[in-house]
Amino acid sequence: MEKVLAPSLLYGLMAMSGWGTINLLTASLSKRIGAFKTAFLVQAFAIFPTLLLLPILGKDLILDQNFLYLSLLGILGISAYLSLLKGYEEGAVSVITPLTSFWAVITAILSFIFLKETITELKILGMIIALIGVVLVSANFEKILKEKKVKVFDGVKWASLTAFIWGFQMFLLAFFSRELGWYTANLGLRAWSAIAFLILVLLLKKKFSHLLREIPKLILVVILLDVLTVAAFNIGLVRGEPAVVSVISSGSPLITVILAAIFLKEKINFAQKIGILLILAGVASLSLV
Repeated sequence: MEKVLAPSLLYGLMAMSGWGTINLLTASLSKRIGAFKTAFLVQAFAIFPTLLLLPILGKDLILDQNFLYLSLLGILGISAYLSLLKGYEEGAVSVITPLTSFWAVITAILSFIFLKETITELKILGMIIALIGVVLVSANFEKILKEKKVKVFDGVKWASLTAFIWGFQMFLLAFFSRELGWYTANLGLRAWSAIAFLILVLLLKKKFSHLLREIPKLILVVILLDVLTVAAFNIGLVRGEPAVVSVISSGSPLITVILAAIFLKEKINFAQKIGILLILAGVASLSLV
């Protein structure tokens, strides 16, 4: 058990740190060039750094009919993205963001059922504590209470759908990573996500010339960081327990909030401070399982 949990904690924390940093950087980029352009550039070009590992890991690559099944990951990724945008369109970000964090619950449940992960009371307790912490860190309760004129719970159905899709996508990623190897699953995720986004650009009648014009240098940092983070998450799904890795990595808002406080001088409110402590307590309890 300890041999499995050690990589779960290590890669889960790596993914949490990576995604937490990416959240801060993409938020900045989205304000400058737009959310869709930012997402398109990351998803369309992340495959190229991934291909650089082909000479080293190519011998482990499996290109059979199973690689076609990985197209589900791309379809689910695009579906989640559209659902999330719809949620932001109808509801308040302060409500939508924490709800989508529950993708880890879906992944954990599916992993317990289908991947036969070991279930213990301490492990469940640690996950629950960490997830409550995630909600407290990412939810803006002050804004929710002040927005009396806005129906803040509009968009909840889209946020719930996003969480379900992400949870199912990450479970499938864990399944394929174990069946085909992490690099095959990772490359498949990248390839089909890029294809799905290209199709989405055509369906939405976006202009490629506009999307590829005036690309900030910061996007290159985000792409590289995203590649490394997803790879770490991927490896963790294979070497560790997907449920534990998913729950820990969902704590990425903790990193975002701390970085925002350090570099952007944003204040951390009382609820967020409690959330930070709960996430740390949840991770600590998982290390004792």
